[in-house]
Amino acid sequence: MSAKEGCVSRRAGATTAPQRQMAMRIDGRDYRINVLILCMPDEARVTAGLLKSLQRTLEPGVTISVLVNGGDSAELCRLSGATQDVKYYCSAQNLGVAGGRNMLLNAPECRESDIVMVLDNDVVVPGDYIRRLATFLVRRRDAGVVGGIAADLAAYNRLAADALDADSTTDVRSLDIKRTLLPDLRAESLFHAGVSRNYRYAYFSALPSCLHVLRRLPAFSLFRPLIPDAGEPPLLRGSSGFLKAVADGVESYEVSNVAGCSQAFRRDLVDRIGCLDERFNPYGFEDSEFCIRASKAGYRNYIDVNTWLLHGTDSRQGKRDRNRSLVNSFRGRTVLAALTLDDRGQAKRILLKLICLHFLLDLVQGPRTAMRNTMYRMRGYQDGLAILGDNRRRSSRQFDLSKAADR
Repeated sequence: MSAKEGCVSRRAGATTAPQRQMAMRIDGRDYRINVLILCMPDEARVTAGLLKSLQRTLEPGVTISVLVNGGDSAELCRLSGATQDVKYYCSAQNLGVAGGRNMLLNAPECRESDIVMVLDNDVVVPGDYIRRLATFLVRRRDAGVVGGIAADLAAYNRLAADALDADSTTDVRSLDIKRTLLPDLRAESLFHAGVSRNYRYAYFSALPSCLHVLRRLPAFSLFRPLIPDAGEPPLLRGSSGFLKAVADGVESYEVSNVAGCSQAFRRDLVDRIGCLDERFNPYGFEDSEFCIRASKAGYRNYIDVNTWLLHGTDSRQGKRDRNRSLVNSFRGRTVLAALTLDDRGQAKRILLKLICLHFLLDLVQGPRTAMRNTMYRMRGYQDGLAILGDNRRRSSRQFDLSKAADR
C-alpha cells in the first residue's frame, strides 16, 4: 500500500502533524471539520468536480481528505496540491469502502478534527452544506450519526432553471434544492433519506418484501388502511408518511441508518464505538452496521430535513450487474445479521427464511428467474458465513501512514 499527501511522499518512519487550521465557529465554539472522500481510479473526473466545488466554498477550519482506492490520479493529486486544506492519499491495493474510510479516519488531520463528514464522490454539495450539517450535529447532544437528504440529481435538473453536473461550481443552497423539489416531492426525486429507525424491521423482516409485491396489485389500495404503520417501506424515501411529513415542515427525524453518501459524526464517536467493520468489504452495509452500533451505544441517528445535497453525477451505479448485486447484498446482510442480532443461530434462521420467501415472491416472474435469484442469494449467504468463519475484524487496524507513504 502506498499513500501520498499533497503529491509529496514522506520518508518511511517520518511523522508529519497536520497543520492546524482556523476553526469553524458554531454557537460560540470552535470546531475543526474533516471531510472524507473515497474514489476508484476511474472515478477521478467526477471526484475532481466535487473537489473543485468544495474548494470554492471551503470555510476556515475545514480540511478534506481524498483517497484513491486501488490506484492513483494525477488530476486529483494536482488539485490537492494547490491548497494545504486538502490531503491526498492513494492506495495501490483496493481497501474496499470500509477499509478505505478507515484509512482516512486514522489520518492525522482526521484524528485532530472535532467533526468528521463522509461524502460519496458522485454528489453536488451546496455551498452551505458543511456548516448546516455541522450545526445540526452540534445542537443535538444525543446524536450519533446525522445526515442530510440526498436528492436525485436528474430529478432536480428536470425542475431547476439551471442544470447541474459533476463539473458544476454553483451557488445553490440546501433550501434551494428543497424548494425546487418540495411542491411535487416523490420517491423518484430522492436517492436516499435514511432507513426506518427499527433496523430489525428494515433489514430482517419479511413484511417489506411481501408488501413490495402486494403494492403492484390494483386491489392493494383497498387493504392499505388495514396495514399498520410498520408496513411502510424501510427506505424512507418510499414512505408516503415520510414524504408527507417533509412536505408539512418537519425539521428532523430519527433513523436507524444514515446513508454513507451524507454522514457527519463527532470524531470521538469513533474512539467510543470503533471504526467501520471491514468484513463488509468491498462494499455494502458497512454504514448500516456503524449506525446501529452507535444506537446500541446510546446515541440517536438523525436526518436534517433542511440540509440537502444532490446525488448522481456518475451514472455507473445503476449499471451494476444484477446477479453480482444479489450476491453482495446477501453477503453483507449475512454479516450484518450476525453482528447486530442476538445470536448467530437466530441470524441464520432469519436469513434462510428471507431467501425462501424471496424465492416464492420471485415465482411471479417465472420459475427460472426464481431459481437463478435464489442461487445468487445463497451464494452471498455462504460467502457471508465464510467471512464470519474467518473471525477477522480489521476495523480496529491502525494505518501507519508515514510508512505507507514510502514509495
